[in-house]
Amino acid sequence: MKEIVFAAASWIKEYLEIKNYLLVKYKQFSQGEKVYDSEEKCWRDLLGPTFYKKPYRNPKTLIGDIVVLKNFQLSPWFPHNPGLYWTHDGYRLRQSIAKQLKYTENLGFHYNPPEKRLLVAQGGFGSLRTRTRNRLSIYGATTSGNINAAIPILISSNVKSNLLRFSKKSSLIEVDLRGVVTPIPFTYLTYFHRRHVPRICVLVNSILNVKKYISDFSLTASAWTIYHNPKGKYEKRYGYTYANFNPIDESSIVEATSWIENYISDYTKGGGIPITDYDELTPRFNTAVVPLEQVMQGNVDYDTLNSLFGGTHFRQQCDYR
Repeated sequence: MKEIVFAAASWIKEYLEIKNYLLVKYKQFSQGEKVYDSEEKCWRDLLGPTFYKKPYRNPKTLIGDIVVLKNFQLSPWFPHNPGLYWTHDGYRLRQSIAKQLKYTENLGFHYNPPEKRLLVAQGGFGSLRTRTRNRLSIYGATTSGNINAAIPILISSNVKSNLLRFSKKSSLIEVDLRGVVTPIPFTYLTYFHRRHVPRICVLVNSILNVKKYISDFSLTASAWTIYHNPKGKYEKRYGYTYANFNPIDESSIVEATSWIENYISDYTKGGGIPITDYDELTPRFNTAVVPLEQVMQGNVDYDTLNSLFGGTHFRQQCDYR
């Protein structure tokens, strides 16, 4: 039971570190400029030996490198676990679970809680949307249309304003952008670093580094949450779940959120509590213990959170204000 609590607490700690995107510092480039026309090629160079297919012995793109992303779709949604989708472990897990779908009248085709937990915690499913803070916004850049597989992009307010003016012509835009690979600060050993997944983003701070095009291809993101089941025992006490949605269709987001709430209710006999949320602009789970806005503001209800995990001291381990 202690290991189950520790694992669930580790997931929460990673969620609480999302605000550290806003602590990145500009790094002077060191290795020249590299051009990519897909996130798969970029993640292969970033991940090196942990990439899912034909990996390199060492990463070829490093912190401080300048990268140019050509014809990438930009979205205000970005992956919760950047890069995890492209790892060998993530790919192998998704392949092994793919045929384990079941069907119920209320939920349709879906995975059981153990498989859902693995797909989010290790398979790379889960997207986020946050507000602009410190004149910085987090976006996802993709050529595949899969936000879970995207590259996290940190853009300044003037770049965002320029993009928003252009996006009025179309709900979807593609860009060529130029930025610096930049680390995201952390203070403890997270899931990512245990599995050699770099916690990085690409920092773009000038509109001179962005060229824009109207886009016509669709996107898919994943609503998700970590939930607590007060009636559950052992591995059933905590869980992850997710549901896919179209990021530019509000009704699709509402439908995905409703499905997740039904999933938690069905698998916890009505007693489940969502701990996390995935959208700061429009909070989706009214009963979430730790809304994303609290995380980004550094205003987390640690007392309630600690009580769900048997006295785990999240404030000492996760408070970076």
